Amino acid sequence: MRVTKGNTYLRWALIVCALITGLVTTLCVGCSTTSGNSESTRQGSTPPAPVSVHVASLKGPTTLGIVDFIHNVRTGSSEVSVDYEFEIYGLADEIVPKLLREETDIALLPANLASILYQRTEGDIIAISVNTLGVLHVVS
Repeated sequence: MRVTKGNTYLRWALIVCALITGLVTTLCVGCSTTSGNSESTRQGSTPPAPVSVHVASLKGPTTLGIVDFIHNVRTGSSEVSVDYEFEIYGLADEIVPKLLREETDIALLPANLASILYQRTEGDIIAISVNTLGVLHVVS
């Protein structure tokens, strides 16, 4: 048989297909569950420690975004395995000391206060989201 361009491309295509098949097979075998005595390994391992997250929010529109989530967590209809503790305050001044003493993990605060805390703590407190509730005005 004479080697032509068509045969060369076909050979390379077959080699590439064989390599891809081998790679996929290796990945599938490596990701499969191990057979054997998996119960004994589960019994010997310690369960993960429960995680508790303290959330502080302000009364009014600030908390409207998480009302449904609070309800789901409190009624147990949420599929979250984290223990959330919600506290709702009237003023942001009540939340800031708790945040600085690390008594609160997540705080819903005005954006301008979040930027001030970021600057004063040299980046230890960061904003993870800015929620405008669909209202954003620019004044110039």
